[in-house]
Amino acid sequence: MCIRHLGFVLLFWFPAELHGQSETRSCAAPVLVHGLFTPKQDIYPHGAKLTYTCNNGHKPADQGWWVMSTCNNGLWSPPPQCIDESSCVQPDDVPNTIYSPSPTGWYENGTKIRVKCNKGYETKNNLLTGTCKDGAWRSMPVCEKSADSCSEPPQLPHAVIINQTHQEVFAVDSEVMYQCEDGYTTEQGESMKSVTCISGNWTEGPTCRSSSSSGSSVSTVPTVPISNCGRHPIVQNAVVVQSDLMSLKYRCYTFYSLEGPEIVKCYSNGMWSDKPTCKVAYCVLNTKGHDVLKDVGRKYIKNGETVEMECQKLKFYWVTTHKAEVQCNDGEIQLGSCCSSTDAVFTNCE
Repeated sequence: MCIRHLGFVLLFWFPAELHGQSETRSCAAPVLVHGLFTPKQDIYPHGAKLTYTCNNGHKPADQGWWVMSTCNNGLWSPPPQCIDESSCVQPDDVPNTIYSPSPTGWYENGTKIRVKCNKGYETKNNLLTGTCKDGAWRSMPVCEKSADSCSEPPQLPHAVIINQTHQEVFAVDSEVMYQCEDGYTTEQGESMKSVTCISGNWTEGPTCRSSSSSGSSVSTVPTVPISNCGRHPIVQNAVVVQSDLMSLKYRCYTFYSLEGPEIVKCYSNGMWSDKPTCKVAYCVLNTKGHDVLKDVGRKYIKNGETVEMECQKLKFYWVTTHKAEVQCNDGEIQLGSCCSSTDAVFTNCE
């Protein structure tokens, strides 16, 4: 009797519980102080979007002067809120840099945040904090590869690195292990050999040689469908943009450039062909270090890209805004002259 009653209770409770878990919640209209939003409704269904902006003297707690927010199961994402113009939004994502985000999504004027670097990186000039000043981030630290760190270990014939995910930089004293493919051994007759990062360089890796005289080179091995090689190879700072039966095509993330083959294929011996690498391809412009430019903190510029930056008022008779062209060439900043919009093709620049 008790067992039958228990079965009835379970049948009654479980469907209701599962039904409750599958439901999504609507959002109430946000309370937006110092701002306005559209469309205006009392209730917004899950997935609905609204756009908001802020009154003079205030700005959205996100990038831009207007922001789109989405109802996500009863909560607005990002939460619509207007902050004082002197406050700062979350800093831009910077490669290899870690900081603790604010729970409110923004920072008051004068707030300092502490920055940490990924392993193998260090801040330039030992700067550790950035400061929110008048609505912009000043002196934000930039994490650069440490002088004693190593780049990725070299790719060696007939060998693969084991027990280590791919990464672009390794801290000093890092150790990785190579393993020769089946049928190959090191000169000492071993199947594995480790290398260590010392003062920016890797110790000598293994030379994997065929244990028989009948080994064939990779270049003569036919290609087969990529499903024969198992998991797709991981390329740091890259993503697979095209995949078909016989090949994978990679593309690097923004601020990185591709070196090597963009197409990777699978050999019949179960090995992948050579992979590309994605190298850093951007410049960091610190406006604080240029007296002619208006200080807006740090600006990240892609390699080969030219941007316009606002200049300080260098002459008392300047009545219009002057700007300078800034170009990034192979990691080096090239700064042009300050010019106004009325200067014909920048011929009367100061």
